[in-house]
Amino acid sequence: MSSNEAAYDRVAAQVRYLLVWPGEGASGPEAPLELRTLRDAPYFAPVDIDVQQLGVEEIDLEGCPVSIRRARYEDIAFVAECAYALDNALSPEALRLRLRLQAALRARLLADWPAVGDLTEEYSVLLIGRFDGTPDEFIDRNRAALARFMRSQREAFTTQDVQDILISRVSYSDQEMTLVDWESAVILSAESDFQSDVELLKIGNYQLLRYRLLDRLIESQLATISRHLEAGTRASLLPSRSRRILRQVVENRLMLMLNFEKIKEELLLIGDW
Repeated sequence: MSSNEAAYDRVAAQVRYLLVWPGEGASGPEAPLELRTLRDAPYFAPVDIDVQQLGVEEIDLEGCPVSIRRARYEDIAFVAECAYALDNALSPEALRLRLRLQAALRARLLADWPAVGDLTEEYSVLLIGRFDGTPDEFIDRNRAALARFMRSQREAFTTQDVQDILISRVSYSDQEMTLVDWESAVILSAESDFQSDVELLKIGNYQLLRYRLLDRLIESQLATISRHLEAGTRASLLPSRSRRILRQVVENRLMLMLNFEKIKEELLLIGDW
């Protein structure tokens, strides 16, 4: 029997599909980012990010009620948190449904932003509040199914693949456990105190998008420098224009370096989680 055919617990769970993309749009009433301090963990230190709440939309996809909460982070990016429930969350059928819902939600959210392309960050979170045994026991019983969720794949994994996927675990009590991967996370909590973790994952994905935006701007500035260096003689005929462009590039590079350092510090703060 392959690892993907192994037995799994029948559990009800909540899913949070997070989508982050750059853009400007209608602003809403500005509200500070609130992280409810539910545990004595180091990652609940204050994070200085301005957030504008843009409202909540309730829709139905394939008979599944979905709540979409939109926000705007620091006038740089939009962040959508899409919430829905799955009855048998670890089953292959639930995985197929989740992938269809995710594709439909992405298309809906980005319908007015065709130029965004692949400049987005996507993340899925499985929230399980009721499970038998300890978190470690639950994970051991459902290793293959959890690995499928975290990598969004139906193909069979080897034993080593599953071990690698589930290796990153964080726990601050014997009643909760978080599995973290690049594309998804699974949070087990007998007290169902999930929202603080979800907010931190939203911040982390927002910061990753900021990294990509800054990287793209750096590439653009380097291309500008290259064009003017290649212009050579022509540029020397317009010294004031060349100096102005060079000064702008240097100023932008300094700004980018400062922004990179700020993002690095914020990601390290979140990384304590």
